[in-house]
Amino acid sequence: MFVRFFFKIFFLLLFILSISILFERAQIDTRKLVRTDPMPYTKELMAEKKYADAHEYLSYFMNFDYVKNNPNAVELFNKIQNKRESFSYKTQKIWQGLIEGKSDETIGNTSAFISDLFLFGDLRDLTIQGLNYKNHEEVDEVIVMLSAVGVIASASTIASAGTSVGTNVAISTLKLAKRSNKIPNWISRYVKSTFGIMKRSKSIQPLSTITQDIYKINKNVGIKHTLNILNKTQNFKSLPKAVKMSAKYGKNSSVLLRIAGKNSIKLLDSLKNIPKNSVLLASQYGTNGLKALSKFGVKRFLIRTGKTAYKS
Repeated sequence: MFVRFFFKIFFLLLFILSISILFERAQIDTRKLVRTDPMPYTKELMAEKKYADAHEYLSYFMNFDYVKNNPNAVELFNKIQNKRESFSYKTQKIWQGLIEGKSDETIGNTSAFISDLFLFGDLRDLTIQGLNYKNHEEVDEVIVMLSAVGVIASASTIASAGTSVGTNVAISTLKLAKRSNKIPNWISRYVKSTFGIMKRSKSIQPLSTITQDIYKINKNVGIKHTLNILNKTQNFKSLPKAVKMSAKYGKNSSVLLRIAGKNSIKLLDSLKNIPKNSVLLASQYGTNGLKALSKFGVKRFLIRTGKTAYKS
């Protein structure tokens, strides 16, 4: 009786395992891989007036001949470029950064970032949240805490003759990420859990475990890309991986993370020993292209994708 039951369980598990393997193979069957057409998603972003994201996404694929040689793609790229270079658009984004403390454009993020470094941003945020409290509206605790931490950090920078500049940059990045809804939950929880200690000690030392890595990412790719990379981190362990990824892929990191999909940092970390150009080449086939590269390695991947075609 027991032996029969054991065999039933064994064959059931074997069946489930076989189905899982077949499903995985189907997911990364290189014969079914096709190059991504970036134009539909680019147009979606434009319809949402996210011109910076649209430019970034299409620019990434313009590195590939099949897009670069497409007249429609070139025309769309120039249309986005002209919009972003207009004086009225740039002025609007600068003011958005100063007044709202956030922007989807690099120029707007820079103005928001500078306002934070010179305390204007902290005072603005504390005033806004104070008015929210007075009017019985929702108060963003994390913004209040980060603004208070920003004041402490600025005082520390003055006292240490600028030795805390890296920390200040990291904290300003976190504030910008929070206002832009790009701060991951695990960082928000960590800020809340350590704020009491920082308030009592008047020291931002507890945040140093993450600020150093955030500053490194910022140095590697700039503020806008740092926000996108931070948004994809899931815990403390993923942050150092994000630092290495930003150093390897530079300003291609944001779109590459978008292409990699769910658990993007984990997937790209599995490709850490594969040359950058091979990863970028595989990315034109989307998430499954990156998974196939991770599974087969460079040589087998290139052989297997030799006959894949672009489908518009």
